[in-house]
Amino acid sequence: MPLFKKSAQTAQAISAGEAFILWSHLLTRYQNLEMSAVYQNFIHDVEFKMLVARGMRQSLDAEIKQLEGKLNYYGIPLPPRPPQTINTPTNTEVIRDEFIYQQILSGMRSFLNIHTSDLRVILNDDLRAMFTGFLTRELEVYDDLVKYGKLKGWLGNPPAYRPAQ
Repeated sequence: MPLFKKSAQTAQAISAGEAFILWSHLLTRYQNLEMSAVYQNFIHDVEFKMLVARGMRQSLDAEIKQLEGKLNYYGIPLPPRPPQTINTPTNTEVIRDEFIYQQILSGMRSFLNIHTSDLRVILNDDLRAMFTGFLTRELEVYDDLVKYGKLKGWLGNPPAYRPAQ
């Protein structure tokens, strides 16, 4: 397994694949942070706006800081950071809150799969522990989002199951 060049202070080397996983997860979180900031400008529902802001603060910002620290620790160049502020047009009625909710929920479902898939190939103990923590936090946020969607009626109404008689 090819090892990524480790810096002088690292105790455990990482593979090139693990280096890519770190880099790609940071890039994805940068993209999610930027998209969430855009969504924040369009959300009308105050509770939903607070839920998205909490997700940005408690999950994305915290994980970005951890990932940046790991990439710096291993000497891996950081991807470009998104802008600090996002200015949107004044007409915020073009996107419905339910649409934004569905986009965020869909993204989280996809990311849960990525977390699980990447955890299967990470052999570095420290990285595996970090990504396990990310997965746990993502599941908690996902659970809160599903509960909120149920309250708002944004999950859709699947047909009732009635067994054949």
